[in-house]
Amino acid sequence: MGLFDISAEPLRPDESETGPLPPRSRSGLWWQFWFQWTYLLVGAALILAVVGLMLWASAAGGGDVGGLGGGGRGTQIRIGGYVVLTRRQYRLERDGSRDDWAKRVQEALGEGTEKAERKRAAEAKSRTKAETKAAAKGKQLNPAPLLPDQLELTPPVYRGAGLGLVEELAAPHGWELDWKRTRASKLQTACLTRRPSTGPAERLDADGE
Repeated sequence: MGLFDISAEPLRPDESETGPLPPRSRSGLWWQFWFQWTYLLVGAALILAVVGLMLWASAAGGGDVGGLGGGGRGTQIRIGGYVVLTRRQYRLERDGSRDDWAKRVQEALGEGTEKAERKRAAEAKSRTKAETKAAAKGKQLNPAPLLPDQLELTPPVYRGAGLGLVEELAAPHGWELDWKRTRASKLQTACLTRRPSTGPAERLDADGE
């Protein structure tokens, strides 16, 4: 029995997983930075059309949360999948120190935490509104348990910092690195989870006022 328990334990990450990812080539960065403007200008009309379609689809499907009473939907946020290589990102990828990358990770964690808390607050309002409507009709909602928040950081956020540093910096924000999912991405995405109760909106509901 004990042998089965040991084999079931997740493997601890080794140095090859926690350290920085290999840097991008300087020549590749140079070509992307200077020639991206050409293909972006040529494809600007197509990009705007696609973005407009996505916004329309998002707006059309935005009423589901209220109908479900703010049920078991967890927030899903992805940061770092950029199309444009900005001057700041170019310099970071080319000459950024580990401290520079750590600062970038901190900014992404702050951004992700803020977005997750805003979504949680919106869900709480929607849930309260749905419960009020149900109570007025003599009904009672039984929403599904809230799922954990999910935050994904891509290599442009943490390449020179490494997953080990991401895990360390994420802990004070309430995020935990999901090594199983991160390994499934071949270490190309830092997959973080956070329990709903860590958000200020949830603590406010628990305290009452």
